[in-house]
Amino acid sequence: DAGEVLAGTYENVLSELADKAATGFQPDAAIVFFAKAPGMEDFLRQASRLLPGVPFGGGGAAFQRPAGAGVLLPAAKDAVLLLIKDGRYHFANFWANVHDNMDRKVQFRAGGERTILSLRDNEGDKPALGWYSSLRKEARFSDESFENIALASPEGWNLHLSPEGEFALHTGANLPGGGELFVRQISSDIAAQRIADFCGNENTLVFGCAGLQSMLAGSIQCGAGTLAGFLHGEVLTVDGSPRFANLMMSGLKAVIKS
Repeated sequence: DAGEVLAGTYENVLSELADKAATGFQPDAAIVFFAKAPGMEDFLRQASRLLPGVPFGGGGAAFQRPAGAGVLLPAAKDAVLLLIKDGRYHFANFWANVHDNMDRKVQFRAGGERTILSLRDNEGDKPALGWYSSLRKEARFSDESFENIALASPEGWNLHLSPEGEFALHTGANLPGGGELFVRQISSDIAAQRIADFCGNENTLVFGCAGLQSMLAGSIQCGAGTLAGFLHGEVLTVDGSPRFANLMMSGLKAVIKS
């Protein structure tokens, strides 16, 4: 069996993928890497329609903030899509949220796909950044910490939060529909142990979040046949479709068919 590598703009990669799908080509798994944030989720939606049921992994190329985009190999403006075809293996994506669910639900008011203007809980509606800062102080995390507390979708995938202007929060992935998020929280030492446990899986490509890597005090040992990398956001397969998320651990596992 032979796989394929598609690289270029979102439009070009999707066009090539559509041509291949029209011939009946169906990979066993897919890995996608993105150069920058705009367009990620729309690309995944369209790619998923062309590759129904195919497990995905991958994430965003890491970069320094002034650069605005990461570097992909092979060189591509928007995305690189690896289509894996190997009949010897069964591939599956699995993922984990290392943050604990605090059983605290909040409603949000959005100012865009990745902007939270305000958050509402039992104490009423508050500017998003002020609400988050209060929560962080209550949990005794430092003012520089944006990894120990996250907001998660009802399905359980996280959003990384950072300041946007004086009052809003920027999210590292698109907000879910429905207007509700759930508070997730974890100490760095417990997170580090859970990250290490996830990387201990065998025969797995692990895609972790760079924000989680910042919680590690040292190196970790991967399981036999496993490689791990940390990215600016990661791709999960949620209910059979790819989803871009933050502060998560995602794994693409290969199991030899019997």
